[in-house]
Amino acid sequence: MSKRISYKLLCFFVFLFASKISWAYSIYIYSDAVLLPTSILKGKTATAYYVVYNNTSEIKKANYVRYLPPNVTQVVKGGVFKNTCGAYFDLDTLDNRYCILQLTITGAVDSNDPEPSHHLMVCQGESDCSGVDDKKDELNVIEGKANELARVAVVNEHTGSPSAFIKPVAYTSTDGGIGWTPHNIAGSAGLIRAVTCKGNNGQSCVAVGDAYVDDGRAAIFYAYTSTDGGVNWTSHSLGRYWGAAGLSAVTCNGSNGEFCVAVGGYTSASQTSLAPIIYTSRDGGINWTSHFPVNQGKSALRAVSCSEDGQYCTAVGDFNFGTRFISYTSTDGGITWAPHVMGGGAPVSILKAVTCNGMNGQRCIAVGYTGENKPVIYLSENGGVNWKSFGSQKLVGVPKAITCNKENNQNCMMVGSFYDKYTPIVYTTSNGGISWELHYVYGVYNFRSFESVACDSKGRSCTITGYALTSNKITPIIYRTINNGNHWVGRSSFANENDPVQNIEYVGISVSTSSE
Repeated sequence: MSKRISYKLLCFFVFLFASKISWAYSIYIYSDAVLLPTSILKGKTATAYYVVYNNTSEIKKANYVRYLPPNVTQVVKGGVFKNTCGAYFDLDTLDNRYCILQLTITGAVDSNDPEPSHHLMVCQGESDCSGVDDKKDELNVIEGKANELARVAVVNEHTGSPSAFIKPVAYTSTDGGIGWTPHNIAGSAGLIRAVTCKGNNGQSCVAVGDAYVDDGRAAIFYAYTSTDGGVNWTSHSLGRYWGAAGLSAVTCNGSNGEFCVAVGGYTSASQTSLAPIIYTSRDGGINWTSHFPVNQGKSALRAVSCSEDGQYCTAVGDFNFGTRFISYTSTDGGITWAPHVMGGGAPVSILKAVTCNGMNGQRCIAVGYTGENKPVIYLSENGGVNWKSFGSQKLVGVPKAITCNKENNQNCMMVGSFYDKYTPIVYTTSNGGISWELHYVYGVYNFRSFESVACDSKGRSCTITGYALTSNKITPIIYRTINNGNHWVGRSSFANENDPVQNIEYVGISVSTSSE
């Protein structure tokens, strides 16, 4: 029989628990900053973390995991953190008094299993053992439903020095953005600009980008598709244009993510000034059709959002050298488009993102910034036909991305940076963008920017990707929250802590949930 002498187990909290130590416990773990997975698709994996902490005045040697639930294994090598618990691990009373237990889940886990050996137990010797102290912190996972903590991100990485070859790379996470696995994007060229995952329980993903050829005189548009949640990819060439061209954004909708729309700008022999271009797909990004909406003059589209059924779409951009904002709306899944002038801005103003929710995607919020680096927020209640500039008068910073809850489209999150020092910003609204609250992200310093954000359906668990500027390279940053953006925990790389930090481009940093 086991007796609880030296261990208390709760779930992983990254802040290293400095202010909440309970001296009544010997070893403990707790979970305020990380969510445990509660569901998993058949054939997929998920990840959980526990912290084992020596809160005694004695050195604890040769500790080990004695029991684990069925479908759960311990990661003993190549863990995310430097201090991942090994097969056997020592815990002292100083700097090395804790380690992080990383677990891989491959199927259902029942927290009410009556068999004691089917529950996590850490021991020193045969009798000095303990299981998870709080019942709510035990693993309980159902099989057959997508993992809401799954994420897919894309970045454009340098293979060597900052001027070396650049290749797009996809990263997948099963824990909301703590650990990431890299995946080669077969047939990729140039830069990937955006990614979205929708349909097939989040396993259908589409990324878009472009590659400059002929010494920059021409650009080829590409789409990349994945049917396994971002692990394996297939490339598709969309078209060739003059050099001043590119795709900026993509969205996929419909019950299986089959209706996709990608937007950008192009030039050609017959269109020598920048003009908007839209591509649509009816098979999840494999085959595409180009559309050329009415050009208002030197314009490009930067973002697009569609209703859940993929039929009502709104794209936003700018024209006349960025002095005017414009939206295009479609009610037939992107086949035909109508232009609507939204308003004016200073030269080189940009609308970076748009999200449309509610019935038929009628409630839209578009965000961006002026040429003077002041925030811009536009609201529409009729799917992007009419707009009102709203809520940005007292805000600061440069918004880069926005997402709204699907269960309550009044709750939204906007991310970006302060322009002067490149300090990341997070704004949230609970009234659909009428007013915004600024959240400070502690531990994030200057010369960093948030570029993309993705949240679960409730908006509780969110993941932000961005970049940090160093003396000789640009590196990725990843931040996550489990309380609607009120508190954030970050990492400075997609790589594990023992691995080198990536060197990336600051463009094309994008993240998507992969659970819908």
